Amino acid sequence: RIFSRNIIKKTGYFNDFTDHLPHVIEELESLDIDTGMLDGEACVFIYDDDDENFSYVSGKLKMLVENSLMAQEEVAKIELMLYDVPLLDKPYRERYDWLQENIPDDLQYVHVNPMFMNYHDEYLHEFNRVVEAGGEGIIMYNMEGKYKHSDTAMQVSNDVLKIKDVNDTEVMVIGKEKGIPDGKYRDTLGALVCVDRHGKKVRVGSGFNEELREFMFHLEPPFLIDMYYHSETEDSYRLPIFHRLRLDKEIEDWNKEE
Repeated sequence: RIFSRNIIKKTGYFNDFTDHLPHVIEELESLDIDTGMLDGEACVFIYDDDDENFSYVSGKLKMLVENSLMAQEEVAKIELMLYDVPLLDKPYRERYDWLQENIPDDLQYVHVNPMFMNYHDEYLHEFNRVVEAGGEGIIMYNMEGKYKHSDTAMQVSNDVLKIKDVNDTEVMVIGKEKGIPDGKYRDTLGALVCVDRHGKKVRVGSGFNEELREFMFHLEPPFLIDMYYHSETEDSYRLPIFHRLRLDKEIEDWNKEE
């Protein structure tokens, strides 16, 4: 089966997209593998702009199954890019080797994420190449690191480093959300509900340390924050991350700025 990492708040279960991706299931079932779990990303490569590819996948997975299958037949079928084997208790170097050995490179919808060994500053050239091509950035793995299992959806591992191209802007906080009932931040701030000067709404739920998260949980809106983000969508922002609190700035002055 194919599950997302995100738990549905109302039910407490992971989103199940198995029926949306029967072509991926068919290819996986054709392989003689028994690892119990594979880690990857649903993706397409039909647009030059990475945001459009992301929106396509997100939109098709949110559709009713029959509508999703019909839309994928008409435009493009969603593919699966694999990058880890969570239950293989070995360093990442060996987990990646396992993927290369067990996932054929001639499959149509299931692939192994391409990777290269980093020497000196090669990662900077790769980062620039990816960003110039419209990508978000790169992920660097400690080749000797083990997979980190966690009870939370947003686990952090020192063996995995994300390097992203980001922008920043100021937004006004208009509301707050508590963390999910069974999550790490269930009794404190889960996310800030914000708007920009043009009315675009965005939830900012990452980038806080625990002290700041607790402080802002008791801070009454409205107030301003600086926010990092990757790119804008028609009505929001992608990958918003809290940068800093702007209690030094008046909202009236912010509203007057272009």
